[in-house]
Amino acid sequence: MNKFLVKATLFALVIWGIDAALDPIFQYLVSHAKGGDTKRIEYICCQTSEDLLIFGSSRAIHHYDPFLLEDSLNLSCHNCGKNGNGIILFYGWYKMIQKRYSPSCILYEVTPNFDLLASDNTTYLPGLRYWYNDYPEIDSIFWKVDSNERYKMRLTSYRYNSQFLQLIMDNIKPLRHDAKGYRPLQGEIPYEPPVSYDNNKEHVYDTLKLYYLERLVQDCQHFGTKLIFAASPLYKNTNDPHIFAPIKILCANYGIPFINHYNDTTFNNEKSYFKDRVHMNQKGAETYTQAIIKELRHYLLE
Repeated sequence: MNKFLVKATLFALVIWGIDAALDPIFQYLVSHAKGGDTKRIEYICCQTSEDLLIFGSSRAIHHYDPFLLEDSLNLSCHNCGKNGNGIILFYGWYKMIQKRYSPSCILYEVTPNFDLLASDNTTYLPGLRYWYNDYPEIDSIFWKVDSNERYKMRLTSYRYNSQFLQLIMDNIKPLRHDAKGYRPLQGEIPYEPPVSYDNNKEHVYDTLKLYYLERLVQDCQHFGTKLIFAASPLYKNTNDPHIFAPIKILCANYGIPFINHYNDTTFNNEKSYFKDRVHMNQKGAETYTQAIIKELRHYLLE
């Protein structure tokens, strides 16, 4: 039994040593990436200095043209959207950015599935794991989502386990490119998708997501950042207006603007504006961005 314990202890020490040795390697890969999502996220979290930041899911990354916003609003702008993510991730990114500076404005694209409705919140943590040890401000997010994360995050290999191939590719030959974080989509819907009817569905809202939305509102107001929520068009959408009820209540309680074009027939009946039912193409994004600039200017001057 003693021999077994000694061998087991030595094995554990070897594994721990290898795991610890991986940390500077992975940190190097993150900080020296040539492009792709790795460089994009590292810039957002550690280097942004722009006046206007755009937060939100893929509907943010594809729908808001920072060049048009810069030209019209006379503010520097960066698109910080990330596919398949919502407030669990973006509140963490905000806390990291806030350590360096307070943006003048954050434009937040609200996507119900990722920002309001109940789902598996552990899927939003990978985008924060790189910086767990460097930013104690974000550790509580992990614990609130999954109490076991405080133990898992002790392992370097766990923090990077789902990103290793991406890290390698982004250091050798990045496959994705963007400009000021913006990734316009090309092409038009090649078929006629069904109309989205959702008028009588009972929605189950996520209390943790609503908690972090309110924390974002409170922190932005405390540090002098103008926060504007928005919902861009969805093709052939007739979803009930009640789906945004929590965000409308939050905005009313704190005096936050909500620019809602989710059901705007000016856009959502025009097939040439959409790559698919959920995402606008470049033509649609540019048209939509131009259309909301007047609204943004009004709120920014308040």
